[in-house]
This record gives sequence, structure tokens and C-alpha cells, in this order.
Amino acid sequence: CQDYNSFLGLYPLCLARQTDGESRLTWETGPVPANLDPASSYAFRWVTGMGYVSEPSGKFTLFLGDLPLLDLDVAMKDATWHSADGRIVLQYTVKKVEGMDSSGNMELTIPGSLLKPGEPARLGIVGSAKASRRWFGIYELQ
Repeated sequence: CQDYNSFLGLYPLCLARQTDGESRLTWETGPVPANLDPASSYAFRWVTGMGYVSEPSGKFTLFLGDLPLLDLDVAMKDATWHSADGRIVLQYTVKKVEGMDSSGNMELTIPGSLLKPGEPARLGIVGSAKASRRWFGIYELQ
């Protein structure tokens, strides 16, 4: 991770790229509520950045543990992605565009049945093998 500019200022940014299909980023959320209803949805939020939109377009795959949730790519304006079955939604609200990069807030809404009550979730992003420098990152704000 290295310091990188965002809409909030300069913060450490950890990232994955669309290079060889092996570039990945994983992080752990805070614990979900112990009384989480498996029939309801739960939302995770984080500050993200993405960029090098001028590079060849591939995809990033978002995972919950080892379960692939959905695919996304670099966005320079507000965007929403859905899982194939429509039950999982990822929303990106862009707060700043600077050159070929953007930063903003991301919200992932997933069925409670995919989560373990009282435990953190392990999320991850894997970049496709596109020989591209496009990147997706998570800012460390704490």
C-alpha cells in the first residue's frame, strides 16, 4: 500500500490491477451483527479508488471468501453492478475525478444468508489477465 490522493485527501491505498489474472486485494470487514436475519440484506461500505481508464479494459471480480459475487470495471462516474441473479448489488458513488482516476464511496448489499452472524466477512478483488494497468483500490482510513 502507498499514499494516494482521494476525495478525502492523501491516504494509504492498497490495490489490484488487471495485469495477469493474479493481482488481488483482500480485506476483512468489521463483524456483522450477531442477530443478523438470514432473510434480510446487509450492506458494507468503504472508500475506494479506481483508475488508469485509458488502459485496455478488462474486469475485476469481487469475491466473498472464495465465492465470486460479480464483475466490475473502472468507472469515472456513478455506477451500479449486479450479480447474475440480481441479489447482490455494488454501488459506486464518485466523489472526485482526477485525470484517469476516480475515488468515492462504495456500497455492497448482499443477502444475509451469505454471511456468518457476529463474524467479519472477507472480501476480495481479482483483476483479469488483460496486460492492463487499470486498478481498483481500497483506502485505509484508520
